[in-house]
Amino acid sequence: MSDVSFKVPESLRKKRWTIMIIMMIGQVASFAVPYLVRSYYTLFQESAGITHVQVGILMTIYGTGGIILYFPGGWIADKINPRILLLFSFVGSGILAFFMLFKPSFSAMILLYLAFSVTTILSLWAAQIKIIRSLGSREEQGKMFASREWLYGLFGMLIGFGAQAVGSRAGSQSVTFTTLIITYSVLAIVAGIAIYFLLGKDYDPNLGNDKQIDLSSIGVAARKKEVWFIAIVVFSCYLVYASVSYTSSYLQDVYGMSTELGNIFGTIRAYGIRAFLPFIFGALADKTGSAVRILLYAMIGMAACMLGFLVLPASAAMLMVAIIIMLLVTMIATGARALYYAQFAEANIPLYLTGIATGIVAVIAYAPDAFLYLLAGSWIDNYGVVGYTYLFTFVTVVLAVGFGAGMLLYKSIRKSKSAVEEIKSA
Repeated sequence: MSDVSFKVPESLRKKRWTIMIIMMIGQVASFAVPYLVRSYYTLFQESAGITHVQVGILMTIYGTGGIILYFPGGWIADKINPRILLLFSFVGSGILAFFMLFKPSFSAMILLYLAFSVTTILSLWAAQIKIIRSLGSREEQGKMFASREWLYGLFGMLIGFGAQAVGSRAGSQSVTFTTLIITYSVLAIVAGIAIYFLLGKDYDPNLGNDKQIDLSSIGVAARKKEVWFIAIVVFSCYLVYASVSYTSSYLQDVYGMSTELGNIFGTIRAYGIRAFLPFIFGALADKTGSAVRILLYAMIGMAACMLGFLVLPASAAMLMVAIIIMLLVTMIATGARALYYAQFAEANIPLYLTGIATGIVAVIAYAPDAFLYLLAGSWIDNYGVVGYTYLFTFVTVVLAVGFGAGMLLYKSIRKSKSAVEEIKSA
């Protein structure tokens, strides 16, 4: 079993929060545009003039691009300095976002979403995970990844509400959409340039580890069963997080919630809750010494919420109850996000393999991006309200599978720890 303990250099520790802040601003701005459906589903659909199925097609294209690019992106993150990758990602995403202002045709939007998969997945995802992991010791992983979620939620909420305020004053959803796009574009480009110089050319993402990355490194990571267990756990949790995108339209279609209120709750759901829940989950993981155990409890809670949607009567009188369930499942799913990659240190995945391990996990974990939106959109377009029932049932079943993988992972970690303790005491 490899030792993944490492000491963060003092020079890096002093500026790690500035790095985190700039990086999260850039990440919010980069991911917000291709993921507009998560926070502003109705606004995006109406502004683009497309159907539920076409929204599903775009997200499927983006997700499929991600599935293809997550793995090579992980290998690239271990080969190329992440500061270079983040510069390309943030600036590239900002430039692509500007094209959304010209109301591109559906065919052009397909090309844009393919390009976004390159700038946000291939060159960004594993690189930023590796940077965050290198900013904290093994005992600080919960705090570091929780901070990632908290900062992402904070900046996403501030930007989202600011744009909505501008749109409300103008009395136009079109102005809201335009304000969002311009803001995200400018912030992404500025963040890309800033993070490049802030990290500096002396930044060492492996913190002194001189092991070389080659094709054999892929096999080393792939042979670790813990990597695959983590992938299934994250897949289950992420499926819930992605499915929550449909709760606003669900509350509008079934319980009569207004579009404006749906936009507000969409922002709260996507960003506001991320402003505090991740810290709670991160603190619990660091205090208990197990991110995996906290995720097991989280999956139980999310399954209970899905069952709540399934049994709740479809009546306008139940709107407030439905909102409470929506916020509760969002809180749990959002808190769980803070622990996705905190599992690496607990499972003893070496730091120098972080990129490759992230790539393997991400290919499986974010597979919902490749099929969920098309599947859910088809269910809703074809079956109406019953389509939401299909969606929530599907999510509940997958959570049961994820819980099983989490239990196997937890037992494997405990067994490994017991073996080390026996060796030390011998």
